[in-house]
Amino acid sequence: RRPPPAEAAAPRALRRAFYPALTPPVAAAPPAAGTLLVVEPQAALWLLPFVALVDEQGGWLADRWPLLYAPSAAVLEEIRAEPHRGEPARLHALIAGNPTMPPVPEQDGLAVTLAPLPGAEQEAQAIAALLVPPQTTLLIGAAASLARVQAEAPQQEILHLATHGIAYSDDPRASFVALAASSGDDGLLTVRRVLGWAEEQGLRADLVTLSACQTGLGRLSGDGMLGLSRAFLIAGARAVLVSQWSVSDAATAQLMALFYQEYLAGGDKATALAQAMQTLRQRTEFAHPRYWAAFSLVGAAS
Repeated sequence: RRPPPAEAAAPRALRRAFYPALTPPVAAAPPAAGTLLVVEPQAALWLLPFVALVDEQGGWLADRWPLLYAPSAAVLEEIRAEPHRGEPARLHALIAGNPTMPPVPEQDGLAVTLAPLPGAEQEAQAIAALLVPPQTTLLIGAAASLARVQAEAPQQEILHLATHGIAYSDDPRASFVALAASSGDDGLLTVRRVLGWAEEQGLRADLVTLSACQTGLGRLSGDGMLGLSRAFLIAGARAVLVSQWSVSDAATAQLMALFYQEYLAGGDKATALAQAMQTLRQRTEFAHPRYWAAFSLVGAAS
């Protein structure tokens, strides 16, 4: 998590150009404003922030329709057929923020050092304050360990990890979100480890939020994006909230607080995200889409 680079003029024009190119399936008979729009991206379209597409009048796509991403219609129907977890505000939650950062092994000749994230810590505390205390566990610093998360995640209905993330396209199973290391582990919650949960007791989460950089990335394939989001869905999560690029620590903390306020009030997750983006965009310092358009919801909205 860090401030993303400034946007050049060309992407603005591209966002306008993509709108008429990609919306014909709904343009002929557009759904009513506010209707959930499910997007099943193909190939490189998984990298496109659909929420930031701009129509002829300068309006944002996500202001018209809340967006939900799905690997396929069959996967979405399978998730929707699963039992609902209950009222969001009463779900059991595990919230981890700003863990003591572990060392990262060199990958493809690239050495990375993970800096502390004070915004992620504030984010975790703010979200935990919105939830029912007896049913909420907040982990900060050394307490936000891989061992603790692995032990407790299968019993949680909300799993929120506010930390660093790194995606590897060459080896998507090595992609990870960082947690604190402890005796016997390296602190990296990798795709491999999450897929291991699927082979054991699995997850019961209504929502997994990976509030970190690049958590929606991985390797593009004919079956969609292979990475953390797919791994958590396979492990049993109903929905995963992930990012498409390196995100701002401060902006993300505010976006997540806004999202959880809407989600916990009983709205569906896609609408909650769209409303959070709209609210954040009204704050002058975060008006640019690089601050609010990185996150996407994959799975079921409710």
